[in-house]
Amino acid sequence: MKSEGSTIYGLTGYPLGHSYSKAFFTEKFREEGLRAEYLNFPLEALDREAIVKLIEETPELRGLNVTAPHKRRAYALADRRTPEAEACGAANTLRFRRGESDNARDLIIEAHNTDIEGFREAIRPYLGVAGQRKALICGTGGAAEAVRVALEKEGIKCIFVSRHPERHSNAIGYDSVKNCIGPKDVIVNATPLGTYPDTNSCPPLPYEALGSGNLCADLVYNPAETLFMKRCASQGATTFNGRAMLEKQALASYKFWNQSSKV
Repeated sequence: MKSEGSTIYGLTGYPLGHSYSKAFFTEKFREEGLRAEYLNFPLEALDREAIVKLIEETPELRGLNVTAPHKRRAYALADRRTPEAEACGAANTLRFRRGESDNARDLIIEAHNTDIEGFREAIRPYLGVAGQRKALICGTGGAAEAVRVALEKEGIKCIFVSRHPERHSNAIGYDSVKNCIGPKDVIVNATPLGTYPDTNSCPPLPYEALGSGNLCADLVYNPAETLFMKRCASQGATTFNGRAMLEKQALASYKFWNQSSKV
């Protein structure tokens, strides 16, 4: 329920039952005394018409976070894109500018990707001085691309792991992972596997090949400890979930929404 006179921000994707974003922003706005609200807008399909309809129904809407499965689509429909969005061909943050007519159909949509900054800041405390130089990223969606960009900025070479490696460049199948894992490699789950309520699933990796030198990150944050993390930790690997990434990218999104400069 939106309040009269509030600035509105929100989240779109499908489904949204697992998301922590609404609670995070609601608390942030309360603590800072801001007349702002954060609402969920579950959309099975994301296109310009759907966004125009949201703006017509909620004129106070200034920006959206975008989650699975719409990050690549959000990038494609934007009128303007930041270098970060361009770098991974996906957007998790949209900002809305009114055209000269102030009509919702003259909307200017600007796309950004704060997942890169969020993941980079989340993983930095775990990276050794002479440590990880290669990463295996499970998944090939928009979140996986953001992880790739973030890790490459840290000098880490990335290889995607996919159920359909033939569809992607720089990807291997899960059956090839065992021969590819190094003793200091980073392993990232950038798939939704393990997300509540599907907590008994995880990427089909050869977990027995992991050891104490591996760093394993799960972008999932609900539950706090996923099956992927449990199986990695049982082999001695260091693990962390996506909560820190979520919070850091959320703060970066809010900064983007409120910048006066154009993309």
